[in-house]
Amino acid sequence: MMKFLGSATVIFFGWLIGVLISKKDKFKIEDLEEFKRGLGIFSGEMRCTSIPLSDIFDEISQRCNGAVSKLFSDAALFAREKKDSDAGELWQRAVEKNAGNFYFGSEEMDCLFSFSPVLLGHFRSQQEQGTENIIDDIETVCMKLREKSSKDERLFRSAGLLCGILICVIIF
Repeated sequence: MMKFLGSATVIFFGWLIGVLISKKDKFKIEDLEEFKRGLGIFSGEMRCTSIPLSDIFDEISQRCNGAVSKLFSDAALFAREKKDSDAGELWQRAVEKNAGNFYFGSEEMDCLFSFSPVLLGHFRSQQEQGTENIIDDIETVCMKLREKSSKDERLFRSAGLLCGILICVIIF
């Protein structure tokens, strides 16, 4: 009876680990969607108001969730400090500080870093166009991640289950 219970537990936890690993891409997609939402708010604020960048970042941090909220909050804080020579540098500093909060790989981090040159645009039309380009890039990356996620999800669940069974065979 104890062997059966131990085996079932090992198999279950093997499967559970596979499920958790398979969710990593979903977390990436959620963070990218939240960043896209923040960029939409930025674009709207730039189009309709003329408030300082620190206030825009602060408002975005209040309206977004998770790591994206922290990213915009730190960018607002850096903008208020005015230690950086331009808005692009403060954005890069905020991204580097919060890089550990995201599940991103290099392609997803490029989406975050690509917002830096947009902030350097001198005209609102340049900033709006750059923001729209980043949003398009994010949608492309999200589409690729969704395709990859659907394949990897089955793979990792099955691999977790098979690893659990393999451990049971080795142990018992």
